[in-house]
Amino acid sequence: MKKGQVYEAIVERVDFPNKGIVPTGEGTVIVKNSLPGQKVKFSVNKVRKGKAEGRLLEVIEKSPLETGSPCSHFGVCGGCTYLSLPYEEQLQIKKQQVKKLLDSQPELQDGAFNGQTTTQGKIEFRDVSFAFPGTEQTVLQHINLTIQPGETVAIMGATGCGKTALVSLIPRFYDVTAGAVLVDDVDVREYQQQALRNKISIALQKSELFSVSIQENICWGAPQATEEEICTAAHIAQADDFIQTTPEGYHTMVAERGMSLSGGQKQRISIARAVIKPAEILIFDDSTSALDLKTEANLQEALRHAKPECTKIMIAQRIASVRQADRIVVLHNGRIEACGTHEGLLQSCQTYQDIYHSQIGNEGESNG
Repeated sequence: MKKGQVYEAIVERVDFPNKGIVPTGEGTVIVKNSLPGQKVKFSVNKVRKGKAEGRLLEVIEKSPLETGSPCSHFGVCGGCTYLSLPYEEQLQIKKQQVKKLLDSQPELQDGAFNGQTTTQGKIEFRDVSFAFPGTEQTVLQHINLTIQPGETVAIMGATGCGKTALVSLIPRFYDVTAGAVLVDDVDVREYQQQALRNKISIALQKSELFSVSIQENICWGAPQATEEEICTAAHIAQADDFIQTTPEGYHTMVAERGMSLSGGQKQRISIARAVIKPAEILIFDDSTSALDLKTEANLQEALRHAKPECTKIMIAQRIASVRQADRIVVLHNGRIEACGTHEGLLQSCQTYQDIYHSQIGNEGESNG
């Protein structure tokens, strides 16, 4: 940020009388004579010790404090509608917003199917294309893939190629733009959403833990689980050893957002939570990224023995994480470039070869 630069931004708040705090992509600027919620044009006239001051040039858009209109800047100005309003008026506005939210209709409507199927764990993508709601850019294009019950399928590809978007269509977090996703030979749009999601368990890369005991965190997806089932899930997830070293074992309290645990420990608890749920389909969305290779190999071996009938989908960045999968899907720019075994892809897929050599190198096979 340099003196003389001109910016347009929304005033976030006022810390002192007539001194608006304005965030920009390069830092925060104090702009005098501005109000919360105003969109202002200003020039930087002083930068000293990391602090910047600006001179107001123009008010491009008035603040709701001036117009009395509802705030249109939520998430940017911090809710400027409420500043300087009497408590009763604040409460009334909040009530109206809550009512609007409760009266809104979800975009994804429930189907009628209750989820009772003879086939269990089959997934099929039929010529699927997908763009996120409100955007025109297609993330996935003409995906055709069938995953059989009990199969372990890994998905690899560069960041932004559509890996997470692909698996998000299975529990119907989004609807496809074109084509169809089927679970157990039934279009996911025909399912009652709860019935569909009862079939699926997901472990994410970012582990969301709660300020309760380790045991309670694990059984979040299966509240009626016994202590034996909780311990079994932790053993499979390679979490039991470190849990036993904590002050109160499974009853040790977890700090807010899991701050008392390392990244690998949080991921293992998250995996245990996914494993304990009685689901037909297990999805691991880069959820082993913080594990060392030996721990991850032990986890995969334990899963193969404990849940052989469960369909497993693994998103991963490391070749070592996916090489034992039954099949590996290579995504590139939203399309399936190749699908096969580790050995087959090393012979036939240039993208997979490039990933392999960048991670493992020419000595990888002889040392692996």
